[in-house]
Amino acid sequence: METAGNGTVVMVTGAAGNLGRAVVHGLVANRDAPAVRLDTPAGEGGQP
Repeated sequence: METAGNGTVVMVTGAAGNLGRAVVHGLVANRDAPAVRLDTPAGEGGQP
């Protein structure tokens, strides 16, 4: 499951993907939270 979620995040690394990605994280933030930080550390805290 973690592998599938990680691959999805990699695909949506753009600005538009940030919105859609945030929704997915909210649903599976328990197991996706750690993967997101390693995937896009600046995307989470670098948002305007």
